Amino acid sequence: MQKPNGPSRGQFFFILILLLAFGLRFVNLGQLPLSEFEARAALAADALAHGQPGDLGAQPGYALLTSLLFRLLPSSNFLARLWPALAGLALVALPYFWRDKLGHKTALVFTLLLALDPGQAALARLAGGYSLALSAGLWAASLLARGRALTAGVLAAAALLAGPSLYFGLVAAGLAWLVARPQLPALPWRKALPPLLITLALGGTLLLSAPQGIAGAGLTLAGFLFGQAQLAPASIGRVLFALLGYGLPALGFGLLHLLRRRDSVTLPAAAFAAAALLLVLLHPQRQVADLAWVLLPLWGLAAAEISLHLRAPVEEPWATYGQFGLISLFSIFLAILLAQTSSGTYLLFFEPGRLLPVVNTQLGLALMVLLVAAAASLLIGLGWSGRAAIQGLAWSLSLTACLCLLAAGSRYG
Repeated sequence: MQKPNGPSRGQFFFILILLLAFGLRFVNLGQLPLSEFEARAALAADALAHGQPGDLGAQPGYALLTSLLFRLLPSSNFLARLWPALAGLALVALPYFWRDKLGHKTALVFTLLLALDPGQAALARLAGGYSLALSAGLWAASLLARGRALTAGVLAAAALLAGPSLYFGLVAAGLAWLVARPQLPALPWRKALPPLLITLALGGTLLLSAPQGIAGAGLTLAGFLFGQAQLAPASIGRVLFALLGYGLPALGFGLLHLLRRRDSVTLPAAAFAAAALLLVLLHPQRQVADLAWVLLPLWGLAAAEISLHLRAPVEEPWATYGQFGLISLFSIFLAILLAQTSSGTYLLFFEPGRLLPVVNTQLGLALMVLLVAAAASLLIGLGWSGRAAIQGLAWSLSLTACLCLLAAGSRYG
């Protein structure tokens, strides 16, 4: 029997996810004005495009690539953010490249989570080298692992020129290897050296028209070691708050998967995330944007955990469906209550002239909803099936997480 020529179901879902990621990264891309950080990088690219000397700083790769666009078309905010947006879209496609190792279901879930991740969407809409370093670096490593040394070398050079953020990934990978000692195949890194060096020499100078670009490779390393002077460091509290705000589902599902399965993939991924978080917190000029290296492996662990529950119920199917509907309803109530919270973030607070504390009504009701949901899940697990209760809960929390990520990521458009 002849196989159909059309795309498979997995490919169809992958295309839909890419379209969603495209919308979150490209809709109204040039609408907002450039920030001071973005404007400095875009002005350097504009100066290069007009044959003037420009300060490329610690992210010369962005300025060199964007200057090519500014030579062809009138400079604009959209063009200033185009390369980072394309790099962010390419990063979303990376898990599907590894579907033979991850499994098709896990790869699709991982792709969806990266598409919805508000942190990744924000970096993809930021004129600068963050998204380029992340995407080019990971694609270079992936292609090198598949034996495609030529393309890997070119992308590795682009990642080295993109910005200091790449070194967070490199150092975290080295620390994770020391801790977890993963079994890695022999990588043809020697074959990747010639295209890497040629790309640095020619691409890093725009065919020798911008010789200051080659010095940027050293500036990116200096930017990692000493920080970028034009960026103010974020506090540790702000970084941890951003980690919870952007990656609470990744932390929850990822840590759960780590507790359930500690294999040759899970442990290195967890070690990488822990090492990257330690580097970000200890860096003298810590930036929230560098949390992308922490969240990436956590999203991978979360995808592996979620994919375990994406199957037809094995026992007590109606209990599973009922649990899913009930917890989804509670999640809607909880989201409405938290959105209406107007008296601060504390359950009890004091008002002038009152001796006793006042109960925050919205937070109190939200706490009651959580307790009722927990009690209902316990009753379903004891009365029908624990497996059905867990599966329905996983379905509901996964759906809620995706909707919350979509809401957070869409605000950038």
